[in-house]
Amino acid sequence: MRAVALFVALAWPSAALAAWPFGGAVTRIPVPARVFEVEVRDVSGVVVQLTSASLDGEVAVWGDLGRAQVSLPFESVDRWVVSAGPDDRHRVLTVTTRASETVAIVVEDDTPLFGRTPWGLYRIEVADMVEVRFTGPGR
Repeated sequence: MRAVALFVALAWPSAALAAWPFGGAVTRIPVPARVFEVEVRDVSGVVVQLTSASLDGEVAVWGDLGRAQVSLPFESVDRWVVSAGPDDRHRVLTVTTRASETVAIVVEDDTPLFGRTPWGLYRIEVADMVEVRFTGPGR
């Protein structure tokens, strides 16, 4: 019984820290099916250029449109702007396509965007974004 209690006492804090949002460095990112370049502006005003951008490993933006689920491939997206959602766990992405159409979809606010910068790997959640603009090859 003591061994179990000792294991729980030692293992629980490390497991809790691993789940904590600020608990670790970005050491790996998903490898997307295609390479897309984007410019990300976050809520603090920082602008970062990324290559190999993916939304949770996918090269599409997806979410709810009314009661339906939609997916827009990155090659058809020009940009998206993030605004408040219907509750504190969701955000609205107003997506502008390359054909100048606008679609407002609801996404989970903890959905991560991954990419590479010239200086390292990058990860940001939708809740911390203001805008993502597609800038280079792949679009």
